[in-house]
Amino acid sequence: MGDIKLKWLILLLVVIAVGIVFWAFPSIPSVTFAPIESNKGATSTPEGAATTTSEAAWNMYKNAEYGFEIRYPQELLPDTSFKQFYLLSNGWRADSAPDSTGTPVVAFPIYRTESTSTYPRYFSAEVRLGISMNARDISNCTSSDPYANASSTEVVINGTTFYEFPIQDAAMMQYLEGKSFRTVHNGMCFAVEQLRAGSNYRDTTSSVEDVDTALRSYFDKGLDIIKTFRFLN
Repeated sequence: MGDIKLKWLILLLVVIAVGIVFWAFPSIPSVTFAPIESNKGATSTPEGAATTTSEAAWNMYKNAEYGFEIRYPQELLPDTSFKQFYLLSNGWRADSAPDSTGTPVVAFPIYRTESTSTYPRYFSAEVRLGISMNARDISNCTSSDPYANASSTEVVINGTTFYEFPIQDAAMMQYLEGKSFRTVHNGMCFAVEQLRAGSNYRDTTSSVEDVDTALRSYFDKGLDIIKTFRFLN
């Protein structure tokens, strides 16, 4: 009987000690995100989108009509329509002329969130791929035009030379940032774009450094996807 009482006394002391530790050292609140369930193409497991994934295990998106393929993490859902944001249209490429004609082919939303009270009010990181067979779009494809508003640099992706244009805009506490990789192939202008659009409105009393770091990681994942792009012929 004495041994039983001793065991209960030890257990009680352990419980009290654990309670004291949790009271003295509260846990650090973690940053969590929730996908927009109503948005087609938003990943159902956004936390996994920022982790390192072997490209060999990624899914393949192949388009025989336009002759290209591109890989993407298995948890993402390709979307054949482009979502519109305040500074980002649903056109075939960002910064295109208002009367430009082209075809939005596929988008890979990496992470999207929306809120009426917390930071950010909205955010989207994604990769978009559009094409145009319009003569003016092809002529302006690899050179700066009035709507690109920036000079380009040459980059090679899987043997194809692309021209990389920076994308940046901000207004009304909202922003657009990204890179547009463009090339002419088989008589078409291809635009493969790494994009992020969002609201930078925030409560001045809140700390958002951890949130910004996480949002940047989703945006950075887009470049890993673009590096897998290749033409079929």
